[in-house]
Amino acid sequence: MYIVGQTKGATGRPQYVARLVSPGNTGPVLGAGAEKERYTRLASAIAHELVASAFPVSHGGLGVALAKVAIAGRLGMDLTLLVPDSMRPDYFLFSESLSRFVVTVAPDHKRAFEQALGADAVLVGRTGGNRLRISGRVLLLDVGVDELEKAYKAPFGGY
Repeated sequence: MYIVGQTKGATGRPQYVARLVSPGNTGPVLGAGAEKERYTRLASAIAHELVASAFPVSHGGLGVALAKVAIAGRLGMDLTLLVPDSMRPDYFLFSESLSRFVVTVAPDHKRAFEQALGADAVLVGRTGGNRLRISGRVLLLDVGVDELEKAYKAPFGGY
């Protein structure tokens, strides 16, 4: 499992941050040149069948994207995120920095994928099991995929 793209402190105004702090947070900034290059390299890796799955990190940030990928694949993950000392772990998980992806790669394509994406792709863990487990310097989350799905569907009456 890889995170492609850089997580910055751009929390914008997601519901999570709106409940914690006053408006005026840093919004996401688009660096069109770097983002275009990232998209081009990722599209090439997909075209060369190096990518098993790719999911954009968008509304809700990385934590929400990881949960959605786990629910969609009905597969757990064991991840270790390198949260910068200058950033709160919750801000890292909910940052809405632009142009990021959660990417899965088959083990036999790992080396080629890393060469194609370079430093933009950070290996954060593996898929497997039935729990989404996210660690940083401490355990940040450990929840069953079934429990995630139930919580995700609750506002829709279970659909």
